[in-house]
Amino acid sequence: MFCRYQSGGFAGSRSQIGGQCPVPTAGLGVATRIGAAGARSPPMAGNFGASPGGSRRVVAAGALPPGDRCGVGRRRRDHLQLGVGGRAPDDGRMVGNCPVGRTMADADLLEVLTYPAETEINVPVVIQGRYNPDRIVRVAAIAEDRFPLKVLQTPATGLWEIPANNGFQQAGLRWFRVQGFDQNEVLLDDDLFRIVVRPPALTFTLRADTVFKASTSDSRLLPDGQKVDLKAGTVLRAYRYGAIDNHFKVYLTEPVPPVGDFGYLWQPHVEVTLPWTLRCEVDTWFGIDPLPPEDLPSDRRVALPAGTILNVLSHSSQGNYVRVQLAQPLAPVGPEGFLRRQGLTLSRLGETLYLSPLPEVPLADATLQITQRTFFKRTTDQAGQLPESDRALLEPGARYPVLAYSCERGHFRVRLAETVPPVGREGFFFAQHVLLTRNGQPIPYDPNLRVLTARRNTFFKKYPLDTQVLDRSDRVELLAGQTCGVLDYALAKDHVRVTLATGLPPVGDRGYVYRPHVQLQQGERTISLQPERRVLGVVYFSQRDNPRDPLVTCNVTTIAMVLYFHGVRPRQRGTQLEDELYQWIIERHGRSARGDNSVLQRLYYAYGFRGGFNTNRTWAQIRHEIDQGRPVAIGGQFVRSPAGHIVCVVGYTREGLIVHDPYGDARTGYSVTEGPALLYTYRFLTQELVGDGTTWAHFILPN
Repeated sequence: MFCRYQSGGFAGSRSQIGGQCPVPTAGLGVATRIGAAGARSPPMAGNFGASPGGSRRVVAAGALPPGDRCGVGRRRRDHLQLGVGGRAPDDGRMVGNCPVGRTMADADLLEVLTYPAETEINVPVVIQGRYNPDRIVRVAAIAEDRFPLKVLQTPATGLWEIPANNGFQQAGLRWFRVQGFDQNEVLLDDDLFRIVVRPPALTFTLRADTVFKASTSDSRLLPDGQKVDLKAGTVLRAYRYGAIDNHFKVYLTEPVPPVGDFGYLWQPHVEVTLPWTLRCEVDTWFGIDPLPPEDLPSDRRVALPAGTILNVLSHSSQGNYVRVQLAQPLAPVGPEGFLRRQGLTLSRLGETLYLSPLPEVPLADATLQITQRTFFKRTTDQAGQLPESDRALLEPGARYPVLAYSCERGHFRVRLAETVPPVGREGFFFAQHVLLTRNGQPIPYDPNLRVLTARRNTFFKKYPLDTQVLDRSDRVELLAGQTCGVLDYALAKDHVRVTLATGLPPVGDRGYVYRPHVQLQQGERTISLQPERRVLGVVYFSQRDNPRDPLVTCNVTTIAMVLYFHGVRPRQRGTQLEDELYQWIIERHGRSARGDNSVLQRLYYAYGFRGGFNTNRTWAQIRHEIDQGRPVAIGGQFVRSPAGHIVCVVGYTREGLIVHDPYGDARTGYSVTEGPALLYTYRFLTQELVGDGTTWAHFILPN
């Protein structure tokens, strides 16, 4: 469930289901013997976690002579050797370093011989190895350094086996440690190896006639070569899927001409075998009809307290309500009914939908331009499913003044200065079909948009002083409930210094608000306004929805967040910036070069940036970059995995760094799969990276 820094490793030519490792071509796990016992390889600037020296061979572990094989990682006493030197070939095999100056007896103490590089949940697997019974009395195994495993030993043959007749129950990149102890329980040797455990291919059943298409654009606007009609009842199987703009993005087991094996399906038209998890963040109700509780009889509604969790088989939006089909009925309503959207969260395999209407940002001098034929709609549902009274077809080039906006389910929700019949002044535009600008500058679609709300009547002012000592030209009143979009902010004693999306005359767009009088939200979450805090307005990208190699593309996803913050946009509409960056690497250096830091540096140089990579950055240097308005890409060995990971630093507090983690929340072992604006404390970072003064980081500077 992690991505690697190393150039070598499980760099495959074909990816599996969301967040899983690419598939190595060898049938067995490939093992690599690293260095001499107790030696720790120094870091190299070229590759995260790389080890120097040694010749290279690429074969399955079982085919190697004993002196040329071992586990992927190697721990001797307190030193964990991670590394694989050089670059993995693009066919997905692992390239490793053969032992240098290591004795045969040392190599024979404990070895991993057979294990699958990849398997599915609940499928029996064979994990075997051998040990030297003259030196080793007990062989132990543990998964992720938390879950002990049973080991069977046969001293007569010197073989050990981990019985796994029922396979593994949890999907992800699982890593395992095998240890050998002598009669005094002294650790003599241990190996690390990894197995990709993926769910079975998911089944997608079409509940209505729909279109499989090459982008999320409205299918009626796509050329014939980029779409294909599919009938209701059609069953598709996918190794991997993600979600974007109310679509499933799927990697099918069998291609569908002319689109191929990768494309998009409109979510409301698809039934997936996997249920959603719905969480109620506030007290609410479940009713037979989309009405407030006072308008429903007691036998047609049931109260749901905050914290209620339900399994949902399907859902669809209906105005301010969401209609759901529950896996288990709720008396007296039954299995189908409605919930108010406020305070609801739906999640499934790394995908999270916040159903509450987001607070809107008032704008001045803002314009929305139609860039391709599209619809202005009352809801985010697909235009073809709406009645004529709920949609208006608009042509490219049309412009509309915008008074306020928010971001919701791949759409801009806008309040226009003029009426668009028959919808009105308020409605939704698909974000990829329009260009929203203020004073000529593009406003990006950002579902984690920050909004400042006045808790009570207060003032926005040029200086962090008592309002009574300020001139009228240095202050402007904010009324209780008034909202403002926030580009970035920092705490200044008892005030918050903010840069607003829209200036407030006569103060302008930069100034101060009294901290106890305001609330700052980012999407559904309220931001804690602690002292000594600074956060940049970086849009969060998840690597989990990357169409290629989602396990190992934390690097390009993090770089994409930095470049996007500085104004870089995909050259082809409908393409994710991280996918474009990955393609740049593949075309020039091969897909396995994504972990080579010199290649990553050349990548952002090619996009007009400067700066560079260094392995001895300090916390103070990173904070200075944030103060200068520059996000930072840093890396480490998160949650003590043999794999590495890169995250984007977007701010800091007194306790640590605020990061966008493209894979989720490392503090939970990535059981939480969304990772925007996480506080990784300095203590946590010291455990998971290297420490203050030894942090590996890219400082990316715009020209």
